[in-house]
Amino acid sequence: MPGSFTLHENSDLSHAESPPHACADALREHECAAARAEITRWPGYRPTPLRALAGMARAAGIGELYYKDESQRFGLGSFKALGGAYAVYRYLVRTLAEQGVADGVGLAELVARKHSQAVSKLTVACAPDGNHGRSVAWGADRVG
Repeated sequence: MPGSFTLHENSDLSHAESPPHACADALREHECAAARAEITRWPGYRPTPLRALAGMARAAGIGELYYKDESQRFGLGSFKALGGAYAVYRYLVRTLAEQGVADGVGLAELVARKHSQAVSKLTVACAPDGNHGRSVAWGADRVG
């Protein structure tokens, strides 16, 4: 029926101040801060707008309901536009340093193709071809 929905509570939701112990290695605070600092410098970056869903909030009996509208992020039309592209960037930075090509290379150098000979010999891939795959492909394409 149009306009109807079912509200499901996330019973696993944690209100802790830090990530669960099992996630501690994946969610290091300094690495999250570094990712945010890097991504916010990318050309075309804009904060994701929040859109109010007042009607749905009233229907659910809650004060406010918002969604993050990432449909315009970097022109990819997907909601995972950052993670895959950032992973490509980090892979290239690490690999170029390990190969002795460049230490601490920045995205601007990669986009300008300053290390194109080394980068062109590297391959990135991912299993899905949806939003995450689109991000990986976009990240790889922008650095050659």
